[in-house]
Amino acid sequence: MLCARQYGGSGKSNDLGLHESVAAGPEERYNLTMRFEFFKLFNRAQLGGPDQNMLDSTFGQIINYGGLGGRVGQFGARLAF
Repeated sequence: MLCARQYGGSGKSNDLGLHESVAAGPEERYNLTMRFEFFKLFNRAQLGGPDQNMLDSTFGQIINYGGLGGRVGQFGARLAF
């Protein structure tokens, strides 16, 4: 039996999250929490694996993009009282 090992992209992703909490009001009764999150911060390409079908004209070539979308950022806030 012949076993072939498939190699693809590294799948690395750099994510960053920042959050800040601020208390205010009488007896610091109100609390505001803010979050900033960034996914795929450096927007590196996530390439798919090579074509393994020997009958294709693209055999051995990387022809697909294995990653999800580009850089994404989001902001969220929560006020607790």
